[in-house]
Amino acid sequence: MDTVSPATRLLDKRRLMYQVQEAFDRQKDEESRRLEMFNNKEEELRARDLAVQEKFVEFSKVINENEAKMQRANNRIGEEKKAIEGKEKRKKELEDKVAELKSKASSLDKSVTAMKAYEEFLENVRAKNPEEFTEINDILLLEGKLSLANNQLKAQQKLLEEENQKIRFKKAQLEKRKKDDILQLNIEIAQKSKQCEEAEAKRLDLNKHVEQISAKTVYKQVEIGHIFMAIDNLYQRCGEGGGGPKINHNSDLKSRLSPDDEDVGRKFEEVMDKLRIIKAYLIDFKTIVQKAQPSLLQKCKNASEISRIMPREININ
Repeated sequence: MDTVSPATRLLDKRRLMYQVQEAFDRQKDEESRRLEMFNNKEEELRARDLAVQEKFVEFSKVINENEAKMQRANNRIGEEKKAIEGKEKRKKELEDKVAELKSKASSLDKSVTAMKAYEEFLENVRAKNPEEFTEINDILLLEGKLSLANNQLKAQQKLLEEENQKIRFKKAQLEKRKKDDILQLNIEIAQKSKQCEEAEAKRLDLNKHVEQISAKTVYKQVEIGHIFMAIDNLYQRCGEGGGGPKINHNSDLKSRLSPDDEDVGRKFEEVMDKLRIIKAYLIDFKTIVQKAQPSLLQKCKNASEISRIMPREININ
């Protein structure tokens, strides 16, 4: 290949280029033929499509016309059905009305028959009482007045019955209220009885307590009486004197009560005075004993002897 000249290579390349160009031309011609065939086929298909579309339009028109006809037929059928139903309803109404009219006619016939019998009855009544009733209208007027009076009496009876019902209702309420009051009073009586029993029990307890207090008071009074008696005894013994000089504190006693005097306060004051006097006597006796000679004390047996034996010159401070 290296020995091939450039001219030869150029010729080979030109030859190859010509071959390629020829192949391209052949392919181009083939494509042109195919394009022409495709165009022809497209034209044919387009013509067929147009024909189909025309047929479809015609078919659609036919279908629409048929649907419109069917719709008109259905509407006509509905209208006919409504008309038939209306006529049937009207027929039934007329039949009902005819039946009602027949019933009314029958009732009227019966009423006429009854009225004739009533008229005959009224005529007989008028014939039997010609002085009271000259015409049938007189009987009818009297019947109207009696009916009016009867209605008024019925109305009054109704009012009286309503009033009676109200009175009965009030009576029932009063009886119920009375029963409730009696029940409440019984409850209150039971409560008061219970309170009375409790009060009685408290009273008994208080009486018992008072008796206990009274017993204690009597005991205390007895004790106080014993104390008063002991104080009086001491007071009297302190006031007793012998042949010697006397120590007299009785003048310090503010007041003397009579035995019948029951004033507790005054008795208490008198007792306190006596106790003070007894205290004064005891202090004096103690002083005398302390100042007396032992030999003299041995001769004395009691306080009265001491006051009798002691010389007059003994001073009591």
